Amino acid sequence: MNKKPSSLNVIILKNFSILVIITMAAAAGSFYYGTTKIVLEYSDTVTKQLTSKIIDRTTTYLNAPALQSRVVSQLVDSPNIIDNYEQLWSYMWEQMNVLPQVQSIFVADTLGNYVQVRREPELATRYINRNSTEKVESWVYRDEDYVSLRQTTNVAKFDPRTRPWYENTDTEQKVQWTDVYPVSYTHLRAHETPEHL
Repeated sequence: MNKKPSSLNVIILKNFSILVIITMAAAAGSFYYGTTKIVLEYSDTVTKQLTSKIIDRTTTYLNAPALQSRVVSQLVDSPNIIDNYEQLWSYMWEQMNVLPQVQSIFVADTLGNYVQVRREPELATRYINRNSTEKVESWVYRDEDYVSLRQTTNVAKFDPRTRPWYENTDTEQKVQWTDVYPVSYTHLRAHETPEHL
């Protein structure tokens, strides 16, 4: 005949089970808390390192063109940039070729004259001459070796003095930054000018 376990054995078994469950829960909680803390600390460290690298790379990425802009400004030895637009073209072209992050380099004077080199939608140099009664805009489309492929001349409609990058300047000789704004060339035909440059 089977003996039923005594009530004392049942109580001990219940209490032991409860203790085991509490111990396991405490251990799991401690492990979870410790692991979570380690993961959060590690994530924080990795995030700080990545942020620092991104800032450094972005600064380097942007500072190189900014430094070149100072050199371009030194080439402008006349208040009228049309006087030496070919020299500006040549220099800016070289700089655009060694700075892959640069899509366009341009300069304007207080008369509204404008000299530019650009990559998109195709390689080209451009100037706007406002010195004469008829405002002239000339484009020279080029190959990668700077050889002229074709040229167009039109009446100038674009006035660089209305753009944020021009309005942001002042008499102090320093690099200045505008707010970020999108420039899209994909929809333009070769002779068209993006109005948000």
